[in-house]
Amino acid sequence: MLNKIVEKCNKPTVTNYNNQNVYNYIVNNIKPTTNVDIEMDKPLTKKEIEIIKNNPVLEGSYLYIHGRFIDKRENSEQLIVCCDLSRNKFSYYNGENKWVIDMKLKSFFKKIFNKIVNIHTSELEFNPMKDDVFEFIDNTGEKIKRYEELKNILENKQTKLLNKLYKDVYIDNTFISKHKDELDNII
Repeated sequence: MLNKIVEKCNKPTVTNYNNQNVYNYIVNNIKPTTNVDIEMDKPLTKKEIEIIKNNPVLEGSYLYIHGRFIDKRENSEQLIVCCDLSRNKFSYYNGENKWVIDMKLKSFFKKIFNKIVNIHTSELEFNPMKDDVFEFIDNTGEKIKRYEELKNILENKQTKLLNKLYKDVYIDNTFISKHKDELDNII
């Protein structure tokens, strides 16, 4: 009986097999002309800064990531993909032009955090000639709150952001068919 259980646990499931096939397809066939590191090195645009500043932290982070790394990208230009949400198995195209598996996008989110944290924490210098003490304290408290929320969303509890991103970066056999059609139209 125990041998049967061990044997069953060691057999790949159809889902695991499909997820691995999809990931292998990505690694072997999707080669974007840019990568996450190149896109990350570009300075923030005024529009991105406004989006990050003027939205709740979760929404601002999502919109920034979406605008810079997902929007208007053909299937061949995807930089972030997910082929297994149940395991939070995401991948991104890194600076070495290779696909790397990044569980829960932890490494990617650290890069995002470092890129946008200053938008939430800038200008914390008190000027007695210009600033009202109470207003300054309130603004500082708000910046600290946004910093903590950003850190929490990107470093500790990524689930909400991952769930928002998932629908936009999920790769399955339907994606593969569309990508093959794109390639056929190029040839």
